[in-house]
Amino acid sequence: NLYRLHLKSNFLESLDFKQIGSKSSIAYVEGIIMVPPQEKDEDGKVHQPEPYLDVLPHGRVAGGGGGGAGGSENVGGHDAIFVGDVKFSNFRQKLQELGFKAELKGGILIVNGMVALRKTEGTSSVSIE
Repeated sequence: NLYRLHLKSNFLESLDFKQIGSKSSIAYVEGIIMVPPQEKDEDGKVHQPEPYLDVLPHGRVAGGGGGGAGGSENVGGHDAIFVGDVKFSNFRQKLQELGFKAELKGGILIVNGMVALRKTEGTSSVSIE
């Protein structure tokens, strides 16, 4: 499903934005999109209230069954995400800076001679062999 959410400026100001590239920034928010049930007004007309974001406290994930009323559990941080296309040349350089042996051969990134990363044509997916 696709939802449009209107976020208040004080909420946006509370986020920890990180610069990506020269023109964009991104922030990580965890929450559940809540869609209220339809309501009737005084004239009997049915309308759908705006969906809203129920933000989870930092370090909690929905659906974890952690015993609380919200069904969430404590976790440390969140999974890493990639924004945009993974550039193997940049990734290779970073791996080399961290002490890995990384080389590009025919569009395949080979790490320590044992792990091969290959882009799936036409998508942003990367397979690991």
